Amino acid sequence: MKKLVMVCIVLSFCSGLMAATLPISVGDTVNAKLNTTDWVMVNPKVGGIEVNLNGTTIGYDTPGLEDDAVWAGCYLLDVENMVTAYKSFCMDVALDPATSYSSHTAYAVSSAMEQMWGTYYDGVVNDAPKAAAFQLALWEMVHETGAYDLGAGNFYLEALNTNSPNNNGATLTGLIGQAETYLDSSLWTAQADLVLLDDGTHQPFIAEIPEPATLVLLGLGSLTLLRRRRA
Repeated sequence: MKKLVMVCIVLSFCSGLMAATLPISVGDTVNAKLNTTDWVMVNPKVGGIEVNLNGTTIGYDTPGLEDDAVWAGCYLLDVENMVTAYKSFCMDVALDPATSYSSHTAYAVSSAMEQMWGTYYDGVVNDAPKAAAFQLALWEMVHETGAYDLGAGNFYLEALNTNSPNNNGATLTGLIGQAETYLDSSLWTAQADLVLLDDGTHQPFIAEIPEPATLVLLGLGSLTLLRRRRA
């Protein structure tokens, strides 16, 4: 997976009720792309990561990646007319995200991902090693067919260049241990409402959406504002 490949996304919306959520439902279509403002596309992140996917190493020997190898962390997503630089996480280590707007369909996300996100999201999005470990845990969920193990299997963390300018204090054993903690379902204590935004070609992103009750409240609030304006 290339530097542009791993994508994370968290949102800061103006409305308090919409904090960390997007008004999207399963089946909706939205235009989305990786935020490329000043080319700060991933924040926070850990660089210098080398992974192995189905026997193929993605990292130092991959053209264009060199010493900084793969980035993992919060990639910044723009959803047209909704939000910019929304922090979230991506689904496929082997794909690059769209850097210009393309049409993404919203799909359902597994309950396991929703529980892991709901339990840990708030605590990882401002910490580089934790954000990277959370991204690695999501890739493990997607790419691994057996027991979760960030040190072996269909997908695993192969090496870490601690001399990367974007290392941000991460260690190989630390990333593996933290990711495997996130994957331990016995520790999950909450559940978020998520959708997967996928255009069928580029990197798919996960976004958090409001619960149905919140959507109703938002609708009533808009109606009240409309009535006041008419008055």
